[in-house]
Amino acid sequence: MGTTTPSEKLHVAGKVAIEGTAKVVQTANEIVGAPAGTRMEVLDGNTYVGAFIDYTIFDSSKSNMRSGTIQMVFNAVGGAEFTDNSTLDIGDTSPATFTLTAPAPNTEIYFNAPDPTWSVRYHVRYL
Repeated sequence: MGTTTPSEKLHVAGKVAIEGTAKVVQTANEIVGAPAGTRMEVLDGNTYVGAFIDYTIFDSSKSNMRSGTIQMVFNAVGGAEFTDNSTLDIGDTSPATFTLTAPAPNTEIYFNAPDPTWSVRYHVRYL
């Protein structure tokens, strides 16, 4: 901690055990929507076989919101599938969607929204 190598504040090679109560706070990525889609992540099919993306979509007024988890499975030869499990909307978030493309060996996930008043905050767990 406080060193320049590795670049992370804490780098652990191997297992970590936490005893007692733990609270994990993670700063989320945030991107703004666009009609043509904004790429959220490029997932390497040579390294990973799946991923989970926890997210919250909201508009600038925060009167239209939903949270959910995108579950993905993908491979290095262009196969990719996903399911979006989400809360019910506060307001209406139907204009905000996700799409997946699979240009082998990677899979790319996009956030689609009608205009830049929509945003998504998210973090990714790779498998």
